[in-house]
Amino acid sequence: MLQTPVFVIALSGSKRLHLLEEDMKEQGIDFSLIEAIDGKNIELEDCREIFNPAGTFARLGYQISAPLLGCALSHNFVYETASKLDKEWIVVLEEDVRLKKNFLDKIEFLIDNFASDEPIICMLFTRGNRFVKRETFSERISGRFIFDFASIPGQTAAYLINKRALELAMHNKVVCGPPDWPNWSYPVQFKGTYPFLVEETGEQSSIGTPPLSRLSYWARNISILTGVHFFRYRRHYENLQCYTLFELKPFFYRILWKIKGSKLFPPGKDEGLWIL
Repeated sequence: MLQTPVFVIALSGSKRLHLLEEDMKEQGIDFSLIEAIDGKNIELEDCREIFNPAGTFARLGYQISAPLLGCALSHNFVYETASKLDKEWIVVLEEDVRLKKNFLDKIEFLIDNFASDEPIICMLFTRGNRFVKRETFSERISGRFIFDFASIPGQTAAYLINKRALELAMHNKVVCGPPDWPNWSYPVQFKGTYPFLVEETGEQSSIGTPPLSRLSYWARNISILTGVHFFRYRRHYENLQCYTLFELKPFFYRILWKIKGSKLFPPGKDEGLWIL
């Protein structure tokens, strides 16, 4: 059986890459190294044709930074490269992850469980938004769970993506929204697996996130709840379904999750999944 293509995104001269390379060598995994687009080399004023300033602000709550845009463009370059291979699935990893044991075997197991013609992304790890639909959470083999995310998860450190999802990404190359995930992703079925298939090295991100004050955070939430945000930015979302998925669901899910007792899987694990 041919190996599912693996792409690794890394900055030129990255000191964080060597640990992942050691894992790849130890497990006999071939991979394609994709040089990340360094935000230090990006002038936002010169990039208005490849990102939507208002659309990214609507989703993020602040102006996108050059490093964040570089991250989004790096993943876009992976999609463009992978689309030429005409493969059903690819794996995308960022440089600051480590592989768990038997990584490729677990990847093939996941693919065998996703027999669908729909666009699918399976998160192999996340520390961002990670609300899980309880009714989809099931144990497929001893200790290995597969589930559907209730809303689009955060982070792009490690994931499986199929051909249909790649086609969506290629059809919408202009970045509108955060690098994880721009607006093209709203029709995608986001799935996940637990235990995660990778872990982070723990080294500080080279991207960073602009600060969003508590006042700005709640002002944005109030504008969403009152409809002001929707009427101001509605043309930057595909439709009402898209807006609901990106803006309304995560907010209400977080409130519901807190009210219900902040259920985690596994219990007591702060890095675990948020069970609705």
